[in-house]
Amino acid sequence: MRPDTDPRRVGSIGVRMLLVLLLALAGLILPGPGQAYALEDEQPVGITITGMDPALPDRNATITLTGTATNNAAEPLSGVQAIFWRDQSPITDNDGFTSALNSAATQPWGSRVFDKPGAFVDLTSQQRPTIAPGETVPFSVQAKVADLELPRTAGDYLIGVHVLGRVGRKGNATIGRARLFVPLPRTGSNDTPPTPVQTVTAVVLSSRPSKVGPGLFTDDHLAEELSANGRLTLLLRAANRQNVSYLIDPALLDELNAMTAPEGYQVQQPDGRTVPGQGSQLARRWLDEYARLNTLNGYRLPFGTPDLSALAHQQLGNVVQRSVAAGDRIGQVRDLPLIAWGSNGQVAPDSIATWEQTKAIAILAADAVTSQALLRPLGSTQLISYNPRLFDGGPGPDPRTTPIHLRQRLLAESYLDSLTGRSTPVVRVITTADQATADLAADAPWVQRQPLGSLLSGRPAEWSNQLDYPAAAAEAELNSRQAAQIRELGASYAAYADLVVDPEPINQLADESVARSASSWWRRDPAGFDAFLEPQTAQAKALVSGGTVTLAVQRSVIMSGQSGSFPVTLTNSLNAPVRVTIDWDSDQPQRLDIPPQQNIVIEAKGSVTVNVQPKATANGPVRVSAQLTTPNGTPLGRRTSLMVNATNFGFVGWIIVVASGIVLLGATTLRIRQVRRERAADQQGSRPGPEAAGTGDEHPTPPVVQIDPLPEQTPDENHPDETDQKATR
Repeated sequence: MRPDTDPRRVGSIGVRMLLVLLLALAGLILPGPGQAYALEDEQPVGITITGMDPALPDRNATITLTGTATNNAAEPLSGVQAIFWRDQSPITDNDGFTSALNSAATQPWGSRVFDKPGAFVDLTSQQRPTIAPGETVPFSVQAKVADLELPRTAGDYLIGVHVLGRVGRKGNATIGRARLFVPLPRTGSNDTPPTPVQTVTAVVLSSRPSKVGPGLFTDDHLAEELSANGRLTLLLRAANRQNVSYLIDPALLDELNAMTAPEGYQVQQPDGRTVPGQGSQLARRWLDEYARLNTLNGYRLPFGTPDLSALAHQQLGNVVQRSVAAGDRIGQVRDLPLIAWGSNGQVAPDSIATWEQTKAIAILAADAVTSQALLRPLGSTQLISYNPRLFDGGPGPDPRTTPIHLRQRLLAESYLDSLTGRSTPVVRVITTADQATADLAADAPWVQRQPLGSLLSGRPAEWSNQLDYPAAAAEAELNSRQAAQIRELGASYAAYADLVVDPEPINQLADESVARSASSWWRRDPAGFDAFLEPQTAQAKALVSGGTVTLAVQRSVIMSGQSGSFPVTLTNSLNAPVRVTIDWDSDQPQRLDIPPQQNIVIEAKGSVTVNVQPKATANGPVRVSAQLTTPNGTPLGRRTSLMVNATNFGFVGWIIVVASGIVLLGATTLRIRQVRRERAADQQGSRPGPEAAGTGDEHPTPPVVQIDPLPEQTPDENHPDETDQKATR
C-alpha cells in the first residue's frame, strides 16, 4: 500500500509535521557547522539511488526515488528517517551546471519535503529500533513536482534524499545525503519545442586481452562479460541502435573466434594446469548478434587497442606496425575504416606521429581544449574531440556513478545544451555497462542522434591545437621496464620465426602477442600486465632454448691427416621443420679450424647427421666448441665442447708401409740366393763314394720355406743342423 493512501500513515502526518517543526526550531534538523556529520566524507549512512521514476518528469508528475541506506558507522543507528529533498534554484547555463556538479553535498542547503504524504519514511520502528553497523535497508520516497514549489523557469534542478537519525548516543542529525539532476520544462507540453542537440554515440567493443596462444587464455573474464547482463552484451545492445556507431577491436574478435573453435579453449590456472573455458556458447551467440550490426556505422580500432602515447615515448614504433598487420588479418573487420583510440582517450601532444602510423582516418581524443567536435589535424589526421567526463556521474556525495546518476546527468547536461542552443555535435564514447545502460535510457525529445560518419563528412574546425595530457596520464603509461619486456617478447618470437622453415604462422602469432602486450588496457594494471606477458615470454624463449633443437657429438675426435670428417647428429623436437647453422670456435684457429655448416634443415620431430670436416695445419689436440644458431645467428642453447687431435697418422703410415715393403723384398731376394748356393754345394758333395754309401736317405735336401718379413739372420742361428753337417764334412 502506498504511503499516501495508508490510513495509519495519514493519521500520523500531523504529529510528524509537528515533531519535525519542533526539531527544526531546536536546530537539530539543519545541523550547524560544528556537527560532525555535515561533511560529505564523514557520512555515517551511504545512500545508493537505485531508481528514479520518471526520468523526465513534467510539472504535473510525481517523482519517486528508491534506494538503499547502509550504516557505515561503527555504532547502531536509531530514529532513522529518509526524507525527499530539493533545491529550488534553477540551473540554466553550463557555468551553473559545473558549479552544482562540483559542489559539496551540503551546498546548496536546499530544503526537505516533510509535510507531504510519502515524502518521508521511517527506516526504524518499534519492531526494528536500530540499524546495525554494516546493515542495509531499502527506502522509497516520493513527491509531486507541484509540491516541490519550484520556480517556473525551465532548467535543471537538484533533488535527492536526506537521512536523519542518531548514531549511537549522539543527537539527531543529518547522517546521509544523495542528490540527482532533473531537467524540468517551464510549463509542460505547451512549451516551445526544445532545440535539437546533435549527438554522436560511439560504442567501443573492446576488452582486456587474455589470449596468450592458440586456444589458450590467461583467464575466463570474457565469459562473464558475454553473459546476459555482462559488459560486452550490454555494449553490443547499445551499439545495435539506429544512428549509433561502434568501434570494434579486432583482437576481441580474434579471441571470440578462438573461443568458438570446435575443440573449445583452455584457461590457465595459477598452479600451471589448464581447464576448459566456459564461454564457447556465449561467444557464439555474441558473434551472431554482432554480425547483425550495420557495417555502415562500424569502425575498427588498432589490434589490441595499443597504448600509442606510451609507444611513442618508449620508442616502440614497430609495435604499431605489428598492430596494423594483425588487424588486417581479421577478415570480419578488414574493410572497416580505422579510428585510433586508447582506453582512456588521452593523446599526448608529442605522440601524434605515432598515432598517425596506424593509418587511421581519425584520432578519437579526449580533453582537446575546444568545444568543437571535428578538429583540423595536428599532423595529417583529423581529430574527433569528446568529453570523457560526461559519464563521471554526479553530483556527490558518493556513490555518484550509479546508472541513475549517469542517466540523469546525461539528460540534464543535454537539456542545458538544448536551452542554450548548442550548435556543435556532442560526442559520447561508451565503454562500460553502466554507460551503455545510461545512454540507452537517456533518449530525450531534444537528443538527435547521428552516426559518426555524418560528423566525419563535415568540415574540420579550427581550434587551439592544445591537448590536455596531465601528469597522471603520463605516469599511467607503460613504463621502461614493461617496454623492455615487450622488446624481449618480440625478439624471442623473431628468433623463433628465423628458426622455422615457414615463418609466417610465427610472425602472425608474434604480431598478435606483441600488440596485446602493449595494450592501453594495462594502464594502472601492472599486475595484470605481468600475468599476461610473463607466460608468453617464457613460452617464446623456450621455443629457442637448447631443449628444442639439440646437437650430439663425440667428446674426442682423432684426425688421421690434415683433413678428415666426423659425424654430428642434430635432433628437432618441435612440431615444425627448422633450419639451423652450426658455428665452430677453435681455441687455436691457426692450428685447426672448422668451417660453419649452414642451412641445415631438420624435419619436425626428426634428426639429421652432418659430416664435419676440420682442417689442421699442425699435430696435437685442439679444443673446439659447436654452437647451434638460427640462420641469423641467434644462439640455440649452450655451446658443446670437444677435443680434436690432429696426428698426421696417414702420412707416416704410408711411409712405414712402403719401407716395410722394400725391406721385405730385399730380405726375400737375399734368402733365395743363399738357398740356391747351399743347394749347389750340397749337390757337389753328394757324389758316390765310400762315405756316401747307404746315407742318401738319411740326409735329404732341405725344402723351400716361407720367409717372414723380418731382418736377415745368420745361418748358424737359423740352421744348426746344417752347421753340424758342415762341421762333420
